[in-house]
Amino acid sequence: MNSKKGKISSRLRVTISSLIILQLCACSSSSPHSKRGLHNVVLLCLDALRADHVTPEIMPKLSRVAEQSTNFRQAYSNAPWTIPSVASVFTGAYPSYHGLNAEGHLVALEGNRIRTDIPTLAEMLADHGFSTAAFVTHGPLAPQLGFHRGFDRYEEIKRRNGHDIEQISDRVRTFLETAQQPFFLYLHTFEAHLPDTGGSYQEDLRYLDERLDQIFGLLQGQQTILIVFSDHGEDISRPKHRHGFDLTDELLHVPLVINGAGVHPLQVDEPVQLIDLKPTIADLAGLDRSLPGTGQGRSLVPMLQGESIQPVPIIAEAPFQGPGWIRIAWADFTLVFRPNHQSSDNWWWKEPRKPEREFQRQPLRPRPSSQPESQ
Repeated sequence: MNSKKGKISSRLRVTISSLIILQLCACSSSSPHSKRGLHNVVLLCLDALRADHVTPEIMPKLSRVAEQSTNFRQAYSNAPWTIPSVASVFTGAYPSYHGLNAEGHLVALEGNRIRTDIPTLAEMLADHGFSTAAFVTHGPLAPQLGFHRGFDRYEEIKRRNGHDIEQISDRVRTFLETAQQPFFLYLHTFEAHLPDTGGSYQEDLRYLDERLDQIFGLLQGQQTILIVFSDHGEDISRPKHRHGFDLTDELLHVPLVINGAGVHPLQVDEPVQLIDLKPTIADLAGLDRSLPGTGQGRSLVPMLQGESIQPVPIIAEAPFQGPGWIRIAWADFTLVFRPNHQSSDNWWWKEPRKPEREFQRQPLRPRPSSQPESQ
């Protein structure tokens, strides 16, 4: 009986995943609301920043930028830790597709890397005349995993006294002095990833916010589209394992702010996901979206103009435990599949829109035995 349930669960998971990915592929090839080419694109990742902590009390500088931007208040990462999440941003693809969906400690040991047949965001923009550079904190985004592909300059910055944001700011200042336009600049700070500055998560964020103001000032007058996001959230109630080990809102709900010429100051409450960034940037840069490689997501450009786009399920995968996990969110419902060897049940919950929600766990009911298994 357990074997039969396992077969049904496995087939259901594969069927749902396949249908949704096919739907999103179809969405990504639809005709976009193309805008004129923009001079520059800056993508700034604030690692481990929870969406509900971008407030005037904790992060006043970033909150002010969000008020002047299109602020996506229901943005979700496609993975709960850095490597698969950023790979999804760079490829516009789900972790199970882009190649970095292995168990956490095996990613580098097994030689995993971003699939070479998927053009990265930097490669896509470089092929269309953008100069490209990245300044990232030394650690997960290692070149051997493929994150450096397409960048003219890819520099890993080592922390100094536990900090990195000042060095990133210095690199941005130097880069802008000689940058050839149009340029694509990727920045990734771990300033809030661990309690380095003041001993608490909120104090870290306040410190980060003060230093971000320097970067925002440097980018003024650069005719730049600035996109600020986080790769995952944090479960700050846990002293250890604060992210990566599950597919809950605390780990997947992230800030996403888009600012620049032609972008209206709006608050968007429709759910979006980080794989939407690659086709959005392609659209903003005036690239031909019919070309292959823009990803499995949707362009969010219509939302920047106050329009709506067709909703799709929001999908997350790839916790530290490796492949086999999948979360599918639609409206107020979220369905999570876990591998049988790691959980005794597959379950769903109706998800209230608040961080302190409580789960309503219910096992999935198997089909009646009289029903043919192939249906």
